[in-house]
Amino acid sequence: MVTLFSYLLFVLFCYILGCVSTGYYYVLLFTSADVRNTGSKSTGATNVGRILGKKGFIITLIIDILKGMLIALLCKYFQFDGVHSLLCIIALACGHIWPVQLRFRGGKGIAVVMGFIGIWNFYMFLVIAIIVVIGYLILRKFTISGLIGLLSIPFYGLIFHYDYKIIFLLLFLTGIIYIAHLENLKMFLNHGINKK
Repeated sequence: MVTLFSYLLFVLFCYILGCVSTGYYYVLLFTSADVRNTGSKSTGATNVGRILGKKGFIITLIIDILKGMLIALLCKYFQFDGVHSLLCIIALACGHIWPVQLRFRGGKGIAVVMGFIGIWNFYMFLVIAIIVVIGYLILRKFTISGLIGLLSIPFYGLIFHYDYKIIFLLLFLTGIIYIAHLENLKMFLNHGINKK
C-alpha cells in the first residue's frame, strides 16, 4: 500500500525526472553549447533539431515521450486513481518546463504529456493525435497543431463525464502547456494579423 509520504516522494521524483532536460544535456554533450541560446530558447526537440538536425530532434522527442510513458506505467503499477496520476504528470511537466537546476528555463512539455496520455488513456491520445494531424495538414505548423490537439484534453473529460476533480486537473495540465507556449502563440497570432 502506498502511503501519503511515499506518494509525495514519488511526485517529487516526477518533478526531478522532468528536470532532466534531455535536449539541454544532449546538445551540451555534443557541442558544449546551451540550446536555450538558440531559436525558441527552449530545450525541446524542435529547438534541438535546429542545432543537431533531424537525428537530434528524433532522439530528444523519443526520450521525452518515454519519460511520460514511464510515469504513466508507474502510476498504473502503483494503482493510482485518476487524480493522483494526473498530479504526477503535472509534476513531471512542471519539471520539464521549469527545471530548478537550469534556473527554471526548460522545454515546453508537449512530448512528456503525450507520452503519459498514450499509456494513461489511449482513446484520449487517439483523439488528440487525430486533431494534431488534421491541424498540421491545414496549418503546416507542428507546435500550433499540437496545442490545438491538447485543447481537447479537458473537453474529453467533460464529454465522457469524468469527475470534476479530474476535469480540473486536465484543464490545469493544459493551462501549464499553454503558459509554456505563450511566445509561440504570440508569434503565430502576430504572423496571422500581419498577413491580413
